[in-house]
Amino acid sequence: MAVVESNKDTKVKLVTLKAGLDGVQRQSTRTLSNLAKNVENDALMQGVKAITELLETAPTAIVRVDETTLTEQV
Repeated sequence: MAVVESNKDTKVKLVTLKAGLDGVQRQSTRTLSNLAKNVENDALMQGVKAITELLETAPTAIVRVDETTLTEQV
């Protein structure tokens, strides 16, 4: 039996650090979904950088999340 992998969705998480009310830094994330499947890394970073310029706080990390589906062929 063979297992086939297919790309389902690509998302990007923007991670930022914010100071909490007690002065302790807290991590906050925003997820950008509904992106093109199988997008190249360079194109993805260009788009994300354009979006992050509109945000008040610049992200400390950008995380790419590729969701895949595994199906078993009989």
